[in-house]
Amino acid sequence: MINSRLKSLFSILASFVLILILLHANANAQREISDSLRHNRNKAAGFITPACLIATGVAFHYVPSLQPFNQVVRDAVQTNLFGRTKADNYIQYLPSVAMLGLDFAIKQHASSFGERALSLSLGYLFMGAGVLCVKDNLRLLRPDSSAYNSFPSGHTATAFLGAELFRYYYRHLSPWYGVAAYTFAVATGFGRIFNNRHWFADVVCGAGVGILAARLAIMFSPYVKGFFAKQMSFFKKDKTSVFISPMVEGNAAGISFSMRF
Repeated sequence: MINSRLKSLFSILASFVLILILLHANANAQREISDSLRHNRNKAAGFITPACLIATGVAFHYVPSLQPFNQVVRDAVQTNLFGRTKADNYIQYLPSVAMLGLDFAIKQHASSFGERALSLSLGYLFMGAGVLCVKDNLRLLRPDSSAYNSFPSGHTATAFLGAELFRYYYRHLSPWYGVAAYTFAVATGFGRIFNNRHWFADVVCGAGVGILAARLAIMFSPYVKGFFAKQMSFFKKDKTSVFISPMVEGNAAGISFSMRF
């Protein structure tokens, strides 16, 4: 059973990598976007952190010697704390909402509102596709035995997606913006364990998926923006102007026609 689940996971990751390769190939056909992508390729080190988080989550679910740690973390949280809260259902969205909402309070932006909204939309697309595909294929039981969709944590992925985008777009102002956003993201992950809805491995992997989705969105948003800008240019009106006016001269009448390019 474990081998079949691992094969499903690897097939999903392979398909995801193939999609990224195709997107890169398409982007390279556009000169104005290729420079941006080359710049992002030089920042490949930025993908080490999410890759390590995802690998750690997988390891704590499938490596026998590490699996007990999930139970240890849950027992520690459930022993020292009691009760349930729905706060994590709302906190997960705070970094994303703040990233867009602060646009009306802070004017010192290095990017436009549209660029940030586009990155957030792409991030949700990447994150949602990854989380849902893995959940549906692996079908791991939640710690409260409520459903077979525990791995990875979607709430945590959402929170870390928003936190990473918030950190990236406001890093020029102060590093404390990123610290605040990641604090809410960590609180969301803790809340999922606190409410007995996810294992430690689910939360760690969810954090990696969220950060990865954010950095992919930052990488590909310039070429997506350029693609739609190019398509919309076909609908713009040209600068050709036409003038038609009546003309009367003596006993003759007619129409004057002129065109300016």
